Amino acid sequence: MKSDRSSTIKNHDIRLSGDDTQNNGAAKRKISLGHCALCERQHHLTFHHLIPKKAHRRKSFRKRYTRETLEQGINICRSCHSAIHKFYDELWIARNLNTLDKLRSDELIARHINWQKKQQLQLPKDQSLGRSQRKDAG
Repeated sequence: MKSDRSSTIKNHDIRLSGDDTQNNGAAKRKISLGHCALCERQHHLTFHHLIPKKAHRRKSFRKRYTRETLEQGINICRSCHSAIHKFYDELWIARNLNTLDKLRSDELIARHINWQKKQQLQLPKDQSLGRSQRKDAG
């Protein structure tokens, strides 16, 4: 019997893989400006599966989680997304860092988040933030 662990996730930052996107594949990978669920800075966002797709095809994960739970993820900036995958491989993330709270409480990721919050926001010139948004981002 599958256990639905999605009921334990009560954060508004959790999304299903198609929630904030258009129907094309590029939109799923890069979402317009928004606040990163980890560093909370306003930036271009990407979708991070809380249980990486590499684990979805493994029988143990398919038995343990529903399809909806496997598709859950968060919208995070490219810097935070890269840091997660730099520090840990996909199966470690799937087993040990599969909720937003676990990601935030991990020591390496917490160090990255603290560092990231101190960095100056740099967006391409054609997509820079307006004056009212700069105050919130910085």
